Amino acid sequence: MRRGNNNNNNNNNNNDSQGVGEGYVGPYSTFFKLVSSVLESETVVVKGKSNRFAVDSATAGASNGFYRPLGSGELIGAAETVVSSTLTLNGTNGDDQIVVETNAKGAVAIKINGKTQTVPTGTTAIVIDGLGGNDSIVYKSAASTAVNVDATNGTVRVNGAISVLATNLEAASLDGVGALEIGATAAGDYVELSATSAKATSANGFELTATNFANVSAVGGGKASASLIGTDGDDLVSATATTVATNGVKLQNFANVRVDGGAGNDVATIEGATALNAAENAVVAATAKSTLVAFGFETVEAKGVGVGTANIYGSRGDDSVLADATKTEMVYAAGTILKTSGFNATNVFGNGGNDRASLFAGSGTNAFDGRANQATLSNGSFARKLNGFSNVAVFGSEEGKLVANLYDTLGDDAFVLAQDSATMDVDGANLYSILAVDQVKIKREAGRGDDSIEEAETLDYLFSTENWDF
Repeated sequence: MRRGNNNNNNNNNNNDSQGVGEGYVGPYSTFFKLVSSVLESETVVVKGKSNRFAVDSATAGASNGFYRPLGSGELIGAAETVVSSTLTLNGTNGDDQIVVETNAKGAVAIKINGKTQTVPTGTTAIVIDGLGGNDSIVYKSAASTAVNVDATNGTVRVNGAISVLATNLEAASLDGVGALEIGATAAGDYVELSATSAKATSANGFELTATNFANVSAVGGGKASASLIGTDGDDLVSATATTVATNGVKLQNFANVRVDGGAGNDVATIEGATALNAAENAVVAATAKSTLVAFGFETVEAKGVGVGTANIYGSRGDDSVLADATKTEMVYAAGTILKTSGFNATNVFGNGGNDRASLFAGSGTNAFDGRANQATLSNGSFARKLNGFSNVAVFGSEEGKLVANLYDTLGDDAFVLAQDSATMDVDGANLYSILAVDQVKIKREAGRGDDSIEEAETLDYLFSTENWDF
């Protein structure tokens, strides 16, 4: 379609029907002179007020004054501009619908509002500006082409043999087989990734849906939030202060990340945690850069940075705990496992059930304090505290010294001291068993109940009582 001055339409039509000779004077005079002066160039680009041509020099040289554009001979539309190898397309101020398709060989086809756009031969880059309105792009590719989406600013870039950059978008729907990278760097931006799809929304109102990409990653800029959804299989998720990855998808530099293991026997490994709050089906880990929330994992291993506190909450069933100077492991009644290491303080809460624990002393001088509902093993560099456990076993270390302080309860307490061990029963049920102990002190705080102390004739450790009236 030709576009010219509406007032000269009749004259243009008459001249065109008669042909164009050397004496032609009309709206295309400047065009013909320019072509004649640069015929040695392989491709000529001319920008007119309302018409733009790409001219084949061989055809122009053989045409004896009659010229045709490259390709099909159609004019490039007034909303299009070819500058060197870049084609620029503009939308309208209305709600534009942009469709971009790439075939297996990398060729690009574009429609804007249902109209096919001509892509001249030799084009290597296409720039599409949606302008105003609520503009959307639909992208489908049969080629393994990488795609970048800036969700914060509403842009999509296709990095193929012919690159495509679309800007000023409010929505994008992408279906590709290559790699997809999403940028969502503003507070209020949100990204959701799974093994088969991706979604994103921005604080500015941009919305993204994407499917079938082989690899998907997203960058948060330290402010945005994100979710990662596992599969129905056995997923392995790894997380650090800046990265969360699984199943070919990756999140980087998000301030808040939520990970759902889904079905299957899922394992999550978290490194660089400075604080931890964990229950049977949910773990909240704080790092220097982010906060991670993990749901639905059968095994979680959280590694601290040598400081910080881990709070672990038991289930209503019969849970068990193993803890030493460097690590703590909780095995829930349903079989879920939580492992922590690298925290100098760990607090474990029984939360009901017949919960049991084994504590292992480290090097140096270790102190064990056992009360009715609370037990603590510490040595100055670590502390492992248990709350509401029914039975606790404590083991001394060959590399260190173990001092045990046992406190009476409101019930009937029975203390038995034998060789290098000591036990404490409450109302007929064993509460504490201490082995390889170096010193035992029994202290009265409650002062009630029918209490007793049974002492072997020969003890391999120091024994004393405090506030005890025999």
